[in-house]
Amino acid sequence: MRIVGKFFAAVAVCLVGGLLATGCGEKAGQAEALFKSGQQRYDRGDWTGAIADLTRALELDPKLIGAYDYRGCAHTRTGDWAGAIGDFDRLIQLDPKDSAAHEKRALAKSGRGDVEGAIADLNQAIELNPTNAWAYNDRGLIKSKQGDWAGARTDYNQAIRLDSGNVTFLEGLASAAARTGDWAEAIDGYARALRLEPKAAAAYEGRGEAKFNAGDLQGAIADYNQAIELDPKSGASYFQRGLAESRMRDWKAAIDDWSRAIDLNADVAGSFANRAEAKRLAGDPEGAIRDFDRAIGLKPKDAWSFLGRASAKSRTGDLEGAIEDFTHAIDLAPASAPLYQSRALARVRKADYAGAIADFDIAIQLNPTDRVVYENLGIAKEAAGDPAGAIAAYSKAVALGSTNAFLFYNRGRLKMEKGDLAGAGADFSRAIELNPKGTAGYESRASVRSGQGDWDGAIADYTRGIALDPADRKMFAGRAFAKVEKEDYSGAILDFNRVIALDPKSAPAYDGRGLARFKLGDYRGAIADCTKAMEGNPTNHAACLRRGLAKEKLGDLEGAVADFDRAIQGAPNDSSAWNVRGWVKYLKKDFDGAINDAGRAIRLDPNSGAAYGTRAWARYGNGDIPGAVEDFRRAVGLLPSGSADFLLDRGMLAFIGQEYAQALSSWELAGSKDPTISPELHAWIARARATVEAKARSEAWAAQGSRSPHLPY
Repeated sequence: MRIVGKFFAAVAVCLVGGLLATGCGEKAGQAEALFKSGQQRYDRGDWTGAIADLTRALELDPKLIGAYDYRGCAHTRTGDWAGAIGDFDRLIQLDPKDSAAHEKRALAKSGRGDVEGAIADLNQAIELNPTNAWAYNDRGLIKSKQGDWAGARTDYNQAIRLDSGNVTFLEGLASAAARTGDWAEAIDGYARALRLEPKAAAAYEGRGEAKFNAGDLQGAIADYNQAIELDPKSGASYFQRGLAESRMRDWKAAIDDWSRAIDLNADVAGSFANRAEAKRLAGDPEGAIRDFDRAIGLKPKDAWSFLGRASAKSRTGDLEGAIEDFTHAIDLAPASAPLYQSRALARVRKADYAGAIADFDIAIQLNPTDRVVYENLGIAKEAAGDPAGAIAAYSKAVALGSTNAFLFYNRGRLKMEKGDLAGAGADFSRAIELNPKGTAGYESRASVRSGQGDWDGAIADYTRGIALDPADRKMFAGRAFAKVEKEDYSGAILDFNRVIALDPKSAPAYDGRGLARFKLGDYRGAIADCTKAMEGNPTNHAACLRRGLAKEKLGDLEGAVADFDRAIQGAPNDSSAWNVRGWVKYLKKDFDGAINDAGRAIRLDPNSGAAYGTRAWARYGNGDIPGAVEDFRRAVGLLPSGSADFLLDRGMLAFIGQEYAQALSSWELAGSKDPTISPELHAWIARARATVEAKARSEAWAAQGSRSPHLPY
């Protein structure tokens, strides 16, 4: 806010004392006439004419006190400080106790830059007349110019106590209060002034700025409106109203006001710079650049105009130009950490990560407690391929109190990539806490929980994410696969249906639904889904395998082999593909083919218990009992204890060893674990059951002393 104090208030009206204490006769009459003429010219604002008349009057009568007073005031008006001081010196010589003369000389001394002399004169004026309110006001004005706002407020308050109805005093106090940040007193002071002078445009302008700084933007704009209505050529009011409007993000109104301020020649460089920034924020970077060009042309050493133009150039994609402007700004303000950070961000966009990191490091040296710099440094280091450095930077930002949810999400993602699931989960939880409406945190934490085998927790997180964004197919897909792991195949199918509805070409969704349908025994549905999954990728490995397995369950052994052939062609080193094809060949009684395929699976994965089991069944079919027994034993040793395959192979070992009851028990338990056991194995179960039952009848006949007709021996 500009100082509102009336510098020339004390010289606005010269009071004449002892006007006619001079000689007599014609000479005296001429002096009096010239004096009156000088008065009239002074009142009309003809300072030069007044000085000429008063000088001639004093030549005729050197003791004409009032002429010195008026001429001193006229010299003050023209900025002739030496002339004014000379006249007030003479006035004080003629009347040393004239308080007003000391006050007026103080103003002239202040104008010449003699602040100490001015204060000494005002002190003397107050000592001579403690009720001289203008002396207090003028001393407050000088103290304001010196930045002694507290002292200025004391003097303005004293002036107001002596003359509470003086608008100038109230405006001076309000201005000083504003400079000390006491917005309430500033607003009150301007309000009191306006009650006395409702058309004081400067008071409205001053109160508007106080309200602006107090956060009352609507009130500020209302006061600026009044100031402009009273003084339509007040460029400062347009300028200040533009600031308030920009704070309210009313870019159009702000741009219009700064344009008007430019037309009125009010802070032109500042108006161009502010209008440019408003245009940039309003989405007109080209217009912003043109205005910043004008601002820089008027004020070529304004670092912030270079900063603004750099930001606008960055918005247009001119990263080279932006970096050049950031560099100019840094040259002008080398100790500004934000400038280095801004250039660093432009370098990140340009993929100059080394340059960006160097700038972030300088910004940190200048301001080691700025957590935002560490956040951005982490992004740059991650982009540069330094995940450990990125985590360290993010952690430093956290230590400084960062509450940026995206930071925790980023750090969690990097920890998850390192295998630190516990640390990643904690970071994702914090990200969710800081931004509970962000879906990324729920999705990522669900992934962590899936990796930890916490399927219920994963499903809960996916469900929260879906509630926030029902169109996020990734959430539905994640929940569907978690339900598959929970063996909730029906629930998984419902979620896969939602994924497919959102993305009818989602191969993973068809693949997943095919798996769920397979698990439920819907082999035809599984085949249809796998076929759909293979439309865009005929060698979709998982879909080929699953479709082949479904065809095997339906008895389409030829179709199954064809799918397994395709799967092997696409991934010749996949042990499981060779093994399942070997099993189907076993079911086709192609025991040699089964043995070859299972052998290839074993060579690819020597710890494949399933492949040893397949080869064992095929060797048994070929009559190689010792080879079958050896493979069954290897299979049982490698397969998970209690699994369906483990029980099937253990049952066969028992059967070969003529332990039929144990074989039947193992196979029946296997059937309960996997109801989809092939008809071939059901035949073995029936054979074991018949043998056990026959043996039981034989033992019963033997107990009666008879030989059972059902036994071959």
